[in-house]
This record gives sequence, C-alpha cells and structure tokens, in this order.
Amino acid sequence: MGICISGMTADARFLTKFMRNECLNYWYAHGSLHPCERLVAKIGKKSQVKTAHPSKRPFGVGLLIGSVDEAGTHIFETCPSGNFYEYIAMAIGDRN
Repeated sequence: MGICISGMTADARFLTKFMRNECLNYWYAHGSLHPCERLVAKIGKKSQVKTAHPSKRPFGVGLLIGSVDEAGTHIFETCPSGNFYEYIAMAIGDRN
C-alpha cells in the first residue's frame, strides 16, 4: 500500500497512523491483510464525522491510496469531506 498526500501534513500523519493501527488490529483479529476498500471506507467515515461536528476542525488533507490485494490493484482518492472514489488512474495536488 502506498499513499500520496495533498494538504496538511499533520492531518496526513494522523490518518496514516490510524490506518496502520487498523491494519495491525485486523491482522491480529483475522490473521490476514486488511482489504483496501474497507480501510478507505473507514478513513472516509472518520473524515465525515469530523466535518459534520460543529466544534471540530475538519481534516485538511486529501489522500491518494494505491494498493494491491486479492481483488487486484486499486487507486482510491479520499476528500476532506469524507467522500472516496476509486479510479483507474489519478493525480492529486495543485498541478494534477
């Protein structure tokens, strides 16, 4: 799994640490690798909760996540609003 970020680095570090912990928890509980689409859905849910809560600052980072699992290769883009999309090819950042 590989990640590219666009936005605030501190928020990206927080989300990648969350992703690492989720993968380790899944490995210990199920004995296999975490499915990428499920992990991206968890990131989207976490981002949407921060966006919807009035007293919390939303995440200011977009992630481009590429991975290979049993279903094949995947490229996902996550937005600070909580939306996530799967693409065949994608770029992220100012000059995408």
